[in-house]
Amino acid sequence: MRNFFVAASFLLLSLGGSTAISLPSTLEFKDLNGKTVDVTAGNKNHRLVSFWATWCESCKKKLKNELPKLALSEDLEVITINTDEEVGRAKSYVKRKKVKLPVYRGPTEYLQQLKLSGVPAWAFYSRTGPGQKWVLKKSAMGFDLNEINKLRSQN
Repeated sequence: MRNFFVAASFLLLSLGGSTAISLPSTLEFKDLNGKTVDVTAGNKNHRLVSFWATWCESCKKKLKNELPKLALSEDLEVITINTDEEVGRAKSYVKRKKVKLPVYRGPTEYLQQLKLSGVPAWAFYSRTGPGQKWVLKKSAMGFDLNEINKLRSQN
């Protein structure tokens, strides 16, 4: 029940994609094995949340190419949220394709609250330093590497 409350709180805070929106101090998702993980933890000051599905061809390309390269950055953590209805399909894909990025399960309501209608989609959060609030800078459909890099350079 606590996980539902935390996720619901995040969804409510995320309405509209406004730059004034903050993440709660704790945001938990489940990994593909059902383990709960707090995705707000960590030392990096930017978070890119990438939404994908196994049936989405452009998502697969991002998981293989652009997202792993971005994840090597010192200032950016990449978090992927799989939206497939069946967790087994996602687990099989991640294992078969040797996806190295963290993959979590997220409800489709999360996308809807960010005003995103499907995949691929992304949300970019920043904070001024460890222990500070995460603020949503932008959420959008597709994948715009130039925009993401521009957001990374802003503080």
